[in-house]
Amino acid sequence: MLIASGPIQPTFDIYFQRLTDETAIILPSSPITVNALRSPTILQKWWSEAKRHAFRTWSYLINSPDGIFLVTKAIKTSRYAHCLSKGTPGEVSQIRVNGSKVMPTHSRDLRLPNKGTTWLPIRNDLGFELEDSGEKGAYTIFIEREASRLFALTDTIHKSDAEELWRYGLSFLSSTENSSH
Repeated sequence: MLIASGPIQPTFDIYFQRLTDETAIILPSSPITVNALRSPTILQKWWSEAKRHAFRTWSYLINSPDGIFLVTKAIKTSRYAHCLSKGTPGEVSQIRVNGSKVMPTHSRDLRLPNKGTTWLPIRNDLGFELEDSGEKGAYTIFIEREASRLFALTDTIHKSDAEELWRYGLSFLSSTENSSH
């Protein structure tokens, strides 16, 4: 016989299933603050110059499978779960949220309050990690990024065009298109 003392806390479970070999998920608590880091136009121009500089300065990045990335949007939150893992499609993780007063009826309604709740991994095939600041502050984590990889061109026929494009950027490409008409 099981006897419970005290009020029963509402509980719901969130399930994640791996659909591809690689999985990346960030699940923040609420409230959150979303910070876009710059307007897209200014950021695109700056990023095109910055990645050229990075690949010129650190040539070991050329042909690297990791490349480089720029964070374009970040959030501040006190608790979050995250995973970045590889594995077999079909694997499942389950996180139990205890103490939430609001039960989600749809995935768009999902709010995961930090105060008064606990998160527990029940099944963790995807390798989720839970981070909690203990209400002492907030973590800043990125949620959007732009990635770039650079590979050495081995096709000698197009090498000079590629070098010009690399040196002068997209202005070279538009000027060559205009001169061909």
